[in-house]
Amino acid sequence: MEGSERLTISVGPVIKESLRKYKKYTGKSNSEIIREALKSYFELMDGNIYRFNPETGRLYHEMISSGEHIILDIDHWMLFLREVNSGDRTDFWKDHRTVARSHAEQFAERGVSPIKVLQRLEACNLFTLSKNSDTEFTIVLSSEVTKKFIKTFLEEVFRGMNLKVEVREDYSKLRMRIIEDKKDEASKVKL
Repeated sequence: MEGSERLTISVGPVIKESLRKYKKYTGKSNSEIIREALKSYFELMDGNIYRFNPETGRLYHEMISSGEHIILDIDHWMLFLREVNSGDRTDFWKDHRTVARSHAEQFAERGVSPIKVLQRLEACNLFTLSKNSDTEFTIVLSSEVTKKFIKTFLEEVFRGMNLKVEVREDYSKLRMRIIEDKKDEASKVKL
């Protein structure tokens, strides 16, 4: 390759085994695999070190690869929520709470902390999260029309995780506070 530079790298046993498996699967050389990996990494970075967040990438991969989540165009999301918010949708809101309780059970079984729940939902691009303290968060919504959907979901998820939360509405934000029950030491929140 013209203008190429030879690099020597050392890898541990985990990466070495991953390279071996991927090499066998693709028929590519270690060099080709590493070049493609570095190219993908820098494309994700797009010249801005703050743009790529490996933790968000891991969350996307975890959620999408399980087949339980989708990525939804923001315009479709808004149309869906406008429809839901117009008129009587009692069954929708009952079913929405049921879905939230199912998520709560899964989070509780896996020991997912409240902050991780919020980060997962932020990774889905449902809102932008600001951590004000260990127990207080500001949830900046992409649109006011999402407020009821997100608020209902959060209240039900945390209720299902046996956490008491207070969610207050602002015009384009939700302010959430996790309330610790001082009478019951077992209910202390581990963030």
